[in-house]
Amino acid sequence: MGKTLNIAIVQFNVEWHEIKRNLNTIDMLLSSLRQPVDIILLPEMFVTGYTMQPELFNGDDEAFVLEWMKKTSNSQNASIMGTYPSKFGESYNNRLICISPNGKTEYYNKRHLFSMGDEDLHYLPGNERKIIMINEWKIFPLICYDLRFPVWCRNNLSYDLLIDIANWPASRIDAWNILLKARAIENQCYVIGINRTGIDGRNITYNGNSQAISPKGEIIKRLDNSDQMILVELNLNELKHFREKFPVLKDQDHFDIK
Repeated sequence: MGKTLNIAIVQFNVEWHEIKRNLNTIDMLLSSLRQPVDIILLPEMFVTGYTMQPELFNGDDEAFVLEWMKKTSNSQNASIMGTYPSKFGESYNNRLICISPNGKTEYYNKRHLFSMGDEDLHYLPGNERKIIMINEWKIFPLICYDLRFPVWCRNNLSYDLLIDIANWPASRIDAWNILLKARAIENQCYVIGINRTGIDGRNITYNGNSQAISPKGEIIKRLDNSDQMILVELNLNELKHFREKFPVLKDQDHFDIK
């Protein structure tokens, strides 16, 4: 056995603008956790749904969610990761938040805003790629639509695991399944995509399909359309062995992202 990373993927129907009810749902799903994990993954905007009304949520709401994340991280002794419509000056970011058991908090602001859903009219884009270290793993976080942009995702051996935290509609689920596999293969990394279920306040339907994929593009585990938590174990030594045996990335093109 090599250095492993144990991850809980929590997929559920995010109730529209219902912060406390969504947190209660997550608490209920996590109550079945019977073994230690390193990371708990939650969907994009896991307490509000994919809202274009971030102004409805004030600083007290954000503080309440962050405090819940800290308490949950501490009680589960695991890092916890999800996104929230976070206020930035007079504007907002679709912000990924990762909180570790020791209270360390890291952020990534969504780079590619979904203009076809007017996200660019309500949020500011991020401009920084982020690597989050958990144990010995280098983790590259994305938020939903970011997954469609391979240049932004390109791996220069800077990360081991790509995580895409999403609200990905059922109408485009084939693209989700294909892009997750493509990002794993082309970047020689593990990939996890975490999605939601149900129908949101904009009448958009989601059908889950959260999944973990190997660097070879093989599905390790995949959820259906149900609300549940699954556990995934990834092995860093197996990843390193595969990269040494089949060193595709050494032949890649080099470029700058601007």
